[in-house]
Amino acid sequence: MFERIFYDRDKYENILQDPTSRFGRKINFFIQLCVFIAVAVILLETVRPYWEVYAQEFFFIDAIISLIFAWEYLYRFLHAKKKKTFIIKGMNIIDFLSFAPFFIGLIFSSAAWLDILKILRVLRTLRLLEVSAQSPIAIGFIKTIREYQKEYRAILWIFLSILIIISSFVYYVEFPVNPEFSSIPQSLWWWIVTMTTVGYWDMAPITLLGKSLGVILILLGPVLLAVISSITILVFMDVAESQKITESKICRTCKTRNNEHANFCFNCGEQHFTDMIQPEDTKRKIPLLNRLFAKK
Repeated sequence: MFERIFYDRDKYENILQDPTSRFGRKINFFIQLCVFIAVAVILLETVRPYWEVYAQEFFFIDAIISLIFAWEYLYRFLHAKKKKTFIIKGMNIIDFLSFAPFFIGLIFSSAAWLDILKILRVLRTLRLLEVSAQSPIAIGFIKTIREYQKEYRAILWIFLSILIIISSFVYYVEFPVNPEFSSIPQSLWWWIVTMTTVGYWDMAPITLLGKSLGVILILLGPVLLAVISSITILVFMDVAESQKITESKICRTCKTRNNEHANFCFNCGEQHFTDMIQPEDTKRKIPLLNRLFAKK
């Protein structure tokens, strides 16, 4: 039983970082559950009828979750190899601020306004990205995005150029007869709202030319979404292709994939494996834009 709580101390600073540790995964799941509960409490506290009836229960839950967050932060701090770097790391600062206001408020009643910082607990959900980053698919997706950053950058610059040109043009056309377009930044706001087809109706062109440009923007919105979505889908296809199943062993008990050299299943601990699964031959990688605009 106790061997399952051990972790590779040469590779990981603490058990929460080791994806092969069953005990560490359970703790991570529990911390994530506490994050979601904390977010739910924050939302329910703003509902006046609930706050009037369940104020003590909310305080009790807040206290328990703050203690859990403090314990988790202290555990990771004590096991950190570079403690100064740990303290100034962005996510760790958010983790600290997610529980510190509760204890400060208990000591100094005048610091009750710090409760607003509890909203930072919502940002703790970003730590789920760190957990998912241990997945080969997630790592492959990030690397592939970096490989195709030129395509994303090209599309971004094209639409930014269109944004500035059309917004400036609309400003000079509308401003003499429509005071709502009081500046080019105001026109940029109208451009974004129109292109995303949100339509707040806080400002609208009244000239024929301005309305015509508005129609063009409405049509360009789905085009931008389609282009970005197509590229992102192709990136996922590249990731799926590059992450073909490598040689592995499948546990007959829980069907978990294990390393080819594994003697025991890291999930259930059994020693019953099926035959090795050989990797499929990867196809030749075709440039992204060639596939995007290729004729079928």
